[in-house]
Amino acid sequence: MKIMSVFMKLRYCLMSGYIICRFLGKEEGWIKRKPTIGSQLIKYTRESENFFITYTRVLFCFMGVNKIKDRWKDVWKYIFDEIYLSDVLLFDTMLASLEKSDLKIKRCICFPEVYRDFLEKKILETEEPIDKLVNVCCQEKYGDIKRKTIRHSIEVFSKWSVLPECKSWLIQKCEEYVNKEENEKNKIVLFHLLGEGKCLTPTFFKRYCTYVYQCVDKRVKYYYGVHELSWLVFNNPHLLYEEYHVERKNFLEALAQELWEQEKGCCVKKEEGNKRIAILVDGLHGKVYASARLEIYIANEFARRGYEVSIFVADSNRLEGDFDGFVNPSGTRRTSSEMYKEEHQLMTEKGVRVVYNEANTYEKIFNHYLHKIYEFGPDFIIDILGERTIFDYILIHDYPIITVPLGGFSSCSVFDYIVVRDMQAVRATNKQYYSVDENKAVEGNLYLPYNLTVTKRYTRKKLHIGKKDYVMVTVGNRLKTEINLEFALAMAELLKKYDDMKWMVIGAWRNEFDFLQGFLSAGRIIYTGFENELPALYKLCDIFINPIRTGGGGSVAMFIQQGGPAIISNSPSDILPFVGEENCINGGIKNMFEAVESIYLDRSLGEKLAERQKEKLMSPEFSVEKYVDCIVSLRKKCTDKLG
Repeated sequence: MKIMSVFMKLRYCLMSGYIICRFLGKEEGWIKRKPTIGSQLIKYTRESENFFITYTRVLFCFMGVNKIKDRWKDVWKYIFDEIYLSDVLLFDTMLASLEKSDLKIKRCICFPEVYRDFLEKKILETEEPIDKLVNVCCQEKYGDIKRKTIRHSIEVFSKWSVLPECKSWLIQKCEEYVNKEENEKNKIVLFHLLGEGKCLTPTFFKRYCTYVYQCVDKRVKYYYGVHELSWLVFNNPHLLYEEYHVERKNFLEALAQELWEQEKGCCVKKEEGNKRIAILVDGLHGKVYASARLEIYIANEFARRGYEVSIFVADSNRLEGDFDGFVNPSGTRRTSSEMYKEEHQLMTEKGVRVVYNEANTYEKIFNHYLHKIYEFGPDFIIDILGERTIFDYILIHDYPIITVPLGGFSSCSVFDYIVVRDMQAVRATNKQYYSVDENKAVEGNLYLPYNLTVTKRYTRKKLHIGKKDYVMVTVGNRLKTEINLEFALAMAELLKKYDDMKWMVIGAWRNEFDFLQGFLSAGRIIYTGFENELPALYKLCDIFINPIRTGGGGSVAMFIQQGGPAIISNSPSDILPFVGEENCINGGIKNMFEAVESIYLDRSLGEKLAERQKEKLMSPEFSVEKYVDCIVSLRKKCTDKLG
């Protein structure tokens, strides 16, 4: 009887799949039949998960065979409307089953837009919308489906973040949810989604930090506490609150001590050599990355001076597996820096060694890293770890540490001295959010000229750019947060005003502004994605327009070095010291776009700006020799920790 029962179910499944596909294009037939088919499907799917997987596969096979991919929206709409709200677990089972389908079936599914629209519709209509969304993100197994769920949830939040009335409504709903929700991991998931969707407020961010610091789940403390929160501040400086640095330093110190207690007797300080330096980095990427070039150039210069140099790569946010039943932090690294080993060998000079970290859980990474440094026994440490590590909280007790921050004007690191890019910006930041002892800070800047030789060749014709078109360019790995509403609106106004203007966007960006969609469709906005040979594209561009941000200095500098003018705000940023405040725009987005328009109307203004910016950028004061001289002088001032 059991065999017959399964056979009958399969037979019905085939028949119902055929009927659905046959009538999808005929509205009347579909409406008449879907109640019967739907009720039977729900009945059968509750009886057997395996049968439901079989049904799902057969249904989508029929959809593929009958070439009706353009009509799957009706199927998904019905599944969402009839199944999701009545049985969330069944809906999750259905999504999970799709992950097990073969590639041919997956190609037939193609439901991202419908799923995003569905999420938005249901969040707005449901009495407890945030509960539903958090449950969807937490309950599903981690995989392609969950990633889509999270991505589309973030897109919904991003869309709402540019609509004041929606954002206000969302914040109110989130406040209600946070106040009644007892599960702190669920609250962290919500804050994560809000942060990714640019809807996080300073008040919510403070609560987010508190929940992460107090969470009993070690993975959350390590990966969210050490990495995620600092990424959010880096991308969204407005989230800082007055006590942020004090609270964070206390958290990092306690976490470091907790980890250190496990290995306290295993790392014994050895006799240091007078000419031995440890350079600590979190990730060491390839030659196109500004951070890797800076780290290796510093190492090479010390090697030329007779030092034995080891670059210790932490890869501290590398994750062994996914956060099952949770949401991965944004900064999760899925590859080891060792994948760039051949490039590193070509970039480093004799006397420089790179030590990779092959551990894959946070405890192992921490212990492995410290063991290797203590075995090496450096005379002093150059810390270029950034804000997302905690190793300096242990090493400071035994070694002099000179910190070289990669960006920003505040720091949660501990050090004997810190080399900052802009002392004035540090003082201004300290007035609001004290973090850096100004007596331990010294100003120093290093610019490493790029090799502008390229192997690729782009043409205006290939990218549908006219001979007389005026091309603006913006580049970055965090453009989804750096291109904000004000910037996008100003760009739209400029494109409307001048028909021969085009905007090239290079890097990580997903357009979330409906009012820009028409420009994208018409080819007025050219989105290229990531490009590892920027000069090849820069040759087609007339002017660089830089969002107001702390990072992104490398891509701007390369454009200036190539001879083009860059529109840069005089707000504190990585690039500001290299071009000089006198060669930047005094004011905000409005003033910056007015400057673009002025240069568009009078190209000689752009030529003069480009000349001044390049002269400042290529000045000897930013050479690697001067920079290393600064570090050596700071080492002499450090308290001797060798005894």
